[in-house]
Amino acid sequence: MFHATRLALLASFALLPACGTAGGGTPTTGASSDSSGSTGGSTESGSAGTSTSMGSGSTAGSGSTGGPMCEGVTPGECEAHEDCPSGYCESFSTAPPDPSATCMTALPEGQIRLTGTVRDWVTFDTITGADMRIAGALEASANPTSTPGIETTMSDAGGRFALETDKADGQAIGLVALTEASGYKLTVSGLVEANISDGSYPPGNTNHDVWVVGEGFLQSLNDALMSDPEAAPFLPLGDAGGVVGRVRDPSCGQGVAGVEVVSRAGAQSVAIVRYMDEQGGFTANATTSSGLFVVLSPVLAEKFDAVKDGMVVSEREATVGSAPGGIFTVTLTLLGE
Repeated sequence: MFHATRLALLASFALLPACGTAGGGTPTTGASSDSSGSTGGSTESGSAGTSTSMGSGSTAGSGSTGGPMCEGVTPGECEAHEDCPSGYCESFSTAPPDPSATCMTALPEGQIRLTGTVRDWVTFDTITGADMRIAGALEASANPTSTPGIETTMSDAGGRFALETDKADGQAIGLVALTEASGYKLTVSGLVEANISDGSYPPGNTNHDVWVVGEGFLQSLNDALMSDPEAAPFLPLGDAGGVVGRVRDPSCGQGVAGVEVVSRAGAQSVAIVRYMDEQGGFTANATTSSGLFVVLSPVLAEKFDAVKDGMVVSEREATVGSAPGGIFTVTLTLLGE
């Protein structure tokens, strides 16, 4: 018989929409897989919804029933800033790619426009009225609960946000969104990396998928991990920090099985990586169909790749952070076919 915690986890993931065929893809935070540049925070997508599922721990959010646009998605005019002559692609979703993404005039140098969609980590439903603080990743990793950040905003009726700022340059590592909503733990999602040479930023963020993690779901994870003697000293997730992650398909953002999450620090890393298994428990082997994993005790700005059969298969590395008081999210999007 399954433990009640595992049944709750399985019920949560049964609500996730089916994924379509892989293809295309846009970056989360981080540089390309062969880059050595530093990236921002810890990372991490499309139609309106109301979060009422088991595991979300909330009824926050409003709009029509939603979920990732997996079937028949046609990417917009651009998927990355490099696709546009202006150097700026206006997009509100990374995986799946935003079908309405458009090349637009970039802001003057020294300014950045941040756009995206706030979603429930489990159901992908959009979240209305989420309070967001935009902060430097270093600042957020020092104290996510009290840092005022450089800007504040709120998600709209479709879960979307858009803001412009001239306060980004000089923020070390990158920019993150610290997001709060009723029934959710303070959640930190990476938005964009800083240029490692001078601390400057591109004209827009590279990850447009911002998450909130439900308190009920987080408790389920803590219950499932508590029996792991290596993980237990770093629990509970959220209050003690920690990272929840997903290895995902670029076409719809759904989980991918059979992938390991490997630190670039190799044997020098003290981070603990665990993968959710099909029964809602955890394993030290590789991702299962949910693509979900947790990282405990990473060092600041530790970089991780998605690896399969000894080869890096992530489009970009994930750079994570962790600090007490918030749960950090990260996504590793696989290379498109």
